[in-house]
Amino acid sequence: MHSGLEYRALSAKIDDTQFNQLFNSSSLADRARLLSISSPHASSWLSVVPSEGLGLHLNPDQFQVAIKWWLGLDTSGGSLCSLCPDTVLDPLGHHASTCKRGGDAVFRHNRLRDVVAESCRLAHLSVKVEAGNNLTPDHSHTRPADVLVQNWSRGRPAAFDICVTSPLNTLTLSEAGVCAGAAAQAGEVRKHSANDDKCGDLGWYCVPLVTETYGAWGPEAKACFSQLASRLSIRLQKPKSVILHELYGRLNTCLPVVQLLQLAVQQLQSEMVQRYLGKLHPTLEVGHICKGLLTYHHVAFHLSNSDLKASDMMEHELQLKLCV
Repeated sequence: MHSGLEYRALSAKIDDTQFNQLFNSSSLADRARLLSISSPHASSWLSVVPSEGLGLHLNPDQFQVAIKWWLGLDTSGGSLCSLCPDTVLDPLGHHASTCKRGGDAVFRHNRLRDVVAESCRLAHLSVKVEAGNNLTPDHSHTRPADVLVQNWSRGRPAAFDICVTSPLNTLTLSEAGVCAGAAAQAGEVRKHSANDDKCGDLGWYCVPLVTETYGAWGPEAKACFSQLASRLSIRLQKPKSVILHELYGRLNTCLPVVQLLQLAVQQLQSEMVQRYLGKLHPTLEVGHICKGLLTYHHVAFHLSNSDLKASDMMEHELQLKLCV
């Protein structure tokens, strides 16, 4: 008799082998994407309970585009950016997820800020948003605290500075294609360079909360969320691991921004998820499913809503398509 532990260990080795095969055969940009989406908690948005009231809801068209972007499929259709007429949208959605025009990047930033602020308040921490502007004469045009938290550590406030960066950025692509989270770590360095002096003058800790567009958070952000989850665990009487999963789920649901999701209306209004999943290269799809980034059940649930089929029937059809 073989124990369940042995089977899980064998399954994990198979998953790792498939992922490595996929990784080694991918382009540098796809390697950066794969490393980012396979980072801890990056896929947490796929398992959150859909809730419109909490901002954790995607309609079927939006979900289709988000999954297509997540899997590295072409989200552009060769079209131009509606806000940058001379810019052709790239297949991996880098421009759509980082375009500074139209206010979508600001909308995403503010949603992340609000989730962090609400979580701090829930932990009974004193919070102020958008703090630090014009407080010192030498740095009058900077605002280092998207969320200022009083008494964060050793009696000193902490300035949480939120930033979203892309692993597909040409400045960090070579590192992001080799080291998971490299783009987020580079973002932390930039934030410290910009804000350390002013935070020091004000007696604050500078805490960059930097995430990549695919949901890989930087080391300082992960340490911060771990500390926050410890406080919330005591306050809510829930396991810290559960708190962390819920927190990352709420945060990472903010990342597929409106501009990217609007491509659903432009490109995929009548296209079903089943059709493009069936066109995937089998190794690509199996690799992602085995790494836990996507589940048959989760995709089948959304497919059943659009194809009017029972979820279990759709799940069976998916497995047959992928020969698993």
